[in-house]
Amino acid sequence: MSLNRLTYKLPGRLAGEVAWSLEDWKKNNKVARLWQKDASLWSGTDESNWLGWLTITEEQIAHIDVLKQVAEDVKKARFKDALLLGMGGSSLCPEVLRMTFGKMKGFPELHVLDSTDPAQIKAIEAKVDLQRTLCIVSSKSGSTLEPNIYKQYFFER
Repeated sequence: MSLNRLTYKLPGRLAGEVAWSLEDWKKNNKVARLWQKDASLWSGTDESNWLGWLTITEEQIAHIDVLKQVAEDVKKARFKDALLLGMGGSSLCPEVLRMTFGKMKGFPELHVLDSTDPAQIKAIEAKVDLQRTLCIVSSKSGSTLEPNIYKQYFFER
């Protein structure tokens, strides 16, 4: 079976399920409904609360001047490192972007802490000079326990 230019082969039962799902999405116009943030594509309960990723680009472009100013401020402050303190989904995208694009010249190197393992926390702490590190607390709710504990831990350093 081909999807765009990729070719894949699945075990029998799974291949049937995937083929059925693809046909269902086509027949019921589910891609368009997804872009319209139709929560009924799932359980129809709270999904509308987590579909913001579909329009995040447009929303952020509306604030491009503020984002550019923040980037310039970070660059001028001459931070050596940036330490993102998050857990799960709040740190996944920054980690993927860091791995994809690497370090940008003139900007701090991004490190992502997404673990409560004391050894990993100590390893990050040993890797950066906290006096020259921008700490970024990343939490979707603002009340996630782990990033708030990280924040307090590094603030006290």
